[in-house]
Amino acid sequence: MKTLFLSKFLRRDSDDISWIATELMVRKESPFHEIGTIIGNRSKGRHVTLQNIYRTLHILTANYRISSLPKQDKLNISITYYDAIRQNFLTEWSDYKEYRLTHIVCLDALSLAGNKVLLQCMPEGKKRIDLSTLPKIIRKMTVDWSAQGSLKYLKGMSGSKTLASDLIEQMKIRNT
Repeated sequence: MKTLFLSKFLRRDSDDISWIATELMVRKESPFHEIGTIIGNRSKGRHVTLQNIYRTLHILTANYRISSLPKQDKLNISITYYDAIRQNFLTEWSDYKEYRLTHIVCLDALSLAGNKVLLQCMPEGKKRIDLSTLPKIIRKMTVDWSAQGSLKYLKGMSGSKTLASDLIEQMKIRNT
């Protein structure tokens, strides 16, 4: 498995998502800098792997209008989106044991919902996303992220899709 993680890292020059995922791990301004690991070994405090971020970025940028943006724009969008979530839920973001926010099932749900949020912040026919509106939209989320709450048994992509639907409804995202 480690070879798979490292091969994604090594494709940074030819794969935008690999480059962005790696940048999210190594840049100090990234919300994943303190909780991520680039080599795939999880440890106390470093529980989000490069593979997790790679997958969740594919979900976040799945729509062609977003995936066709330059990689630097996608990086800035990713940092802004996930940092707005971190800022809104500081305690939950930093406490993996007590809260599920940074568990992969929830990160995938946030990315599924985020794809819709980003499209809503991207005026039709434009090739830019209004990043200033992201924090306002994210503040509408009212989720109990606690590990013992309603998300306790949330698993897999089906769980991510269920949570994403709730998040989309909370943030009042229109279908795009």
